[in-house]
Amino acid sequence: MNRLFICAVASVSVWSGADRGRIYTLNEQIAHKRSYLIDRLRNVSADTRVVLIGHSVGAYIALQISSDPVIAPRVHRVIGLCPTVHSIGASPNGQRMAGLFAYGRQALGAAASVLSLLPESLVRAVASFHLNVSGTDPAVSTVPSLIGYSVAVNATSMARDECKQMGPPHQLDSIFHCHDQYSLSSGGESKIVLFYAVVDDWAPRDNYLAMNERFGRGGSFWSDPNNTTNSGGASTTIELSDDASITHAFCLNRAETVSVADRSARWIVVGGSHPQSVAAFSFRSPLKKR
Repeated sequence: MNRLFICAVASVSVWSGADRGRIYTLNEQIAHKRSYLIDRLRNVSADTRVVLIGHSVGAYIALQISSDPVIAPRVHRVIGLCPTVHSIGASPNGQRMAGLFAYGRQALGAAASVLSLLPESLVRAVASFHLNVSGTDPAVSTVPSLIGYSVAVNATSMARDECKQMGPPHQLDSIFHCHDQYSLSSGGESKIVLFYAVVDDWAPRDNYLAMNERFGRGGSFWSDPNNTTNSGGASTTIELSDDASITHAFCLNRAETVSVADRSARWIVVGGSHPQSVAAFSFRSPLKKR
């Protein structure tokens, strides 16, 4: 019988065991996920394969930890949903919000602290109205726990780090090379799947085109003469959504969530089969609207 274990891992700043007075860097967020996953792998059978699913910056985190020498041999697939994996500072929202990320973190944190004093029922009502969903929707129920100084400052601080650290696609070469080698040894299966929304001001169409030009079938990475052992791009799937209604913050809309979940399920189970035991780990950024 096939078995699937699913674990969702939040940003360390909203984790119940986190130091709420501390600002965590993007690299510390990556280290937290790497440590968590390695610890979990010690407690599952050796034949368990791992699917890493990341939304937004979670896709970048998933890619970064996926090439760890302990984790890489166990990876069945890395799935990036609306992935902000390169050049986020040059994205439309990255440019619009650069000033907030650099200079407005404390003001935003103070505002969040004040809002956290409001009655939870009022916060839920405002969230329900803003998101245009019922007050019992899971997206509404999470909002009160995300309003506070620590979450606001950590979210903007991490966004600042993303803008600084994420450069051109070629910075990801070593990760794609790592998974390409494992793909060749396992029959050429696709190891990395990146799914882009049609309209996304965090990961715009230009990012999809740049990643496809670098890592898609026949991309420049595969034609590099220094890359002597490769699949020609068979290890990578880079897809632009055919559904224009899917947005970056798809998880705030039930219909969009179901659509993306259906696609993700197909990527986990490819060709009608998947490993006997799969552990799916989901990494998600603090909520970003389109």
